[in-house]
This record gives sequence, structure tokens and C-alpha cells, in this order.
Amino acid sequence: MLKVKDFIKKEKIYLLMIAFMIICNLIAGLSHKLEKVTSIAATPEVEATKELTALQDKLKEKFSSPDEVKRFLEQRPALGAIVSFLSILIMCGLASGVILLIVYVYLRSKGRELIKPTHKHKTSKWDFLDVAKVVITLFFFGHLLSLGEIFFKKIFGVRPLSEDIRMLFHTSFSDILIIGLVVCFVIKKYGQKISEVGLSLKDWGRNILIGFLGYIAILPILAIVLFGVVWVIELIGWRPPVQPVVGLFLRQTNPKVLFYMTVFVSIMGPLAEEIFFRGFTYKAIRGKLGVKASLLVVAVLFAWLHADVVGFFPILVLGILLGFLYEKTGSLIPSFTVHILHNSLTVSFIFIFKQLLKTIA
Repeated sequence: MLKVKDFIKKEKIYLLMIAFMIICNLIAGLSHKLEKVTSIAATPEVEATKELTALQDKLKEKFSSPDEVKRFLEQRPALGAIVSFLSILIMCGLASGVILLIVYVYLRSKGRELIKPTHKHKTSKWDFLDVAKVVITLFFFGHLLSLGEIFFKKIFGVRPLSEDIRMLFHTSFSDILIIGLVVCFVIKKYGQKISEVGLSLKDWGRNILIGFLGYIAILPILAIVLFGVVWVIELIGWRPPVQPVVGLFLRQTNPKVLFYMTVFVSIMGPLAEEIFFRGFTYKAIRGKLGVKASLLVVAVLFAWLHADVVGFFPILVLGILLGFLYEKTGSLIPSFTVHILHNSLTVSFIFIFKQLLKTIA
């Protein structure tokens, strides 16, 4: 009983944050129920899902055979050139990935270690409770931000941001805050160097190369897993909802917003996620659960965060690779490289798909 009292006294600020968020969610839940009774307006995500489903059906109808696809691209030389270039790039990447995997497995079977560490992992001074504190603080400030929007809207009549801009602002705020919180815990609370989470420019060129080769090597596995998930979804005839970020890219037409989204998704998001998941969370549980279990746990959390049914298993595979590279090198640079490459390619394909939709809309 005494331990419980001591814990409550020691962590009362975080317990108060949790209580505050529970009350806010209860009030928001009641308000949402009232809104459902008085309004039947569809959310942007629902509308985006309906529109994308209709366009997918139209694509299947229009491109029912390879000849029709070829004819369509021949009539649009610029789009055809881009598609051809990316197809060649993908095939080369997959072939290179298979070769790299075979070479890596062979050399490892001979006892050769190909990835040299930049930093040796030390037992971190922070633990999973500190990770929970960072998450609680993050959500608490997220609630405060939402309350601030409501306050300025009701009291000062400030026009609310559009749903797209609001989502971008909240996500950007969260990523900047989580980086700040991790740095604060590591440096200020525990007096550690920032290199303890893997943030170091030592051997940066070699680590970028390791990340690049690691991503190429994992491409065949990612492709197999993704095709398997898509095949199952097609088999059961289920239409998954559009991922919010994808819907945002497809809806937006403002060049400035699209540019910011591209930079944010390709660079800012990966930096924040790698610092939190690999540098902070993985290090927090590595000493307790061991390397293999920690890699899997953090990869599952990483995939679950993205809340995308279609992408869960491919992102899980990617998360294991990211953790593996961090474990081997002790540096976040390989993980940054992989994550930035993956997100940049994903954004590129979204833009191509968006252009394709414009031509048939």
C-alpha cells in the first residue's frame, strides 16, 4: 500500500494528465453523440474513401487488359515515360534485393559480420515508464491544443482551420514535441549524451550506405508481403478505408500545402518516429526483454501506430529492418535512411496515382 502511495505521490503530475484526458474524452464522446443526432454530414475521410473506391472501380473497368494499359500510356507519352522508368527501377531494385539477400545470408553463414557498429549499445538509464510518460505528455498537449482551438473559436470567433490543415498542424506539432521530449528526458533528466539514442554523425557516410543497401535488400520481402495482403483483401472482397495521409494527398490541390506535406512525410515524420521508436523506446526495453523480443515489440507498435490494415504487415517487416540496423550499428542514420527512402517512394507513387486519376476522372 505504501508503494502505491509513493508511486501516486511521485507520478501525480502524469496521473493528473491522464485524469484530465479521460474527462475530456468523456465530454467529447457525449458531444459527438449529440452531433450524430443532429447532423449526418460525412467526414472528409469517409468522402475520400467513397471517391477512391469509385475511381478504383473505374480503373479496373478501363484497364481490364494489358493492351488497354499500353494503349493508354502510348497516348500520354510523359506519363508513359514516368511509368516505364519506375517499372524498370522497381524491377532492378527487386533483382538487386534478391542478390543482396543471398550474398548477406551466405556470408553470415560463413561467420562474417558485414555491419560494423558505430556505437556500442549501453544499458539505458530510462525505462518503459519513461516512454509511457512521454506518450502521456504528448497526448496531454494534443488535448490542450484541441481545447485551445475550441476556445478561440467560441470566445473570439476565430475561423477554424480546414480539416486538412488542422491534421497537418497537429501532426507537425506532435512530431516536434516528441523529439523535444525525448531530448529532454535523455539529456536533462538522465544526464546522457544525445548519442545514447543513436543521434551522431560519426561514420555517417558508411551508415547511409548501410541503410540504402538494407532497404534494397528488404524490397523483395516487402513486395511479397504487400502482394499477399492485397490478394487476401481482393479474395474476401473487402474495401479498406483510405489512410488519412493518402486521402490528404489525393484531396489537396494547393502547391504550397503539397510541398509541405511532401517534406513532412518524407523527412520530418521519419526523423521523429526513429528517434522515438528506435532511439528511445527500443533502448528502454532492450535490457529487460532482450534484442529479438524488443525488435518485434517495437516493430508491432510502429506498425500499429500507422493504423493502416493494408500496410500493417509490410510496415511490420520494415520496422524489424529499422530495429535490426539500429541494433547492429548503434546509430539512427541507417534507420533514417531507410525510413526516408521508403516514405519518399510512397509519396512519389501517390503523386503518380493522383496524376493517373486526373486523366480518367
